[in-house]
Amino acid sequence: MGVGTLVAGMAAVIMGETLLLGRSGLGTTIVMVAVGAILFRGMVAAALRAGLNPVDLKIATAAFVLAALALPKLRYGRKGLSVNT
Repeated sequence: MGVGTLVAGMAAVIMGETLLLGRSGLGTTIVMVAVGAILFRGMVAAALRAGLNPVDLKIATAAFVLAALALPKLRYGRKGLSVNT
């Protein structure tokens, strides 16, 4: 029923970096990765609360990570986030 530690950590970093919106600094990055971890665990809890079988949780986790990977491309277009913005 559990989500692998590696997948959860990767999802937290991806979501945190996606939410970062070009801000820099170590403290800000650490806070946003923590927020990403909370969001990821919240989505997993919501999926289980909605009645999703623990076996199907892996596909839901993959969908969450895929959505976090696709969000910057959808938000900023084909070029992604520009460093000069």
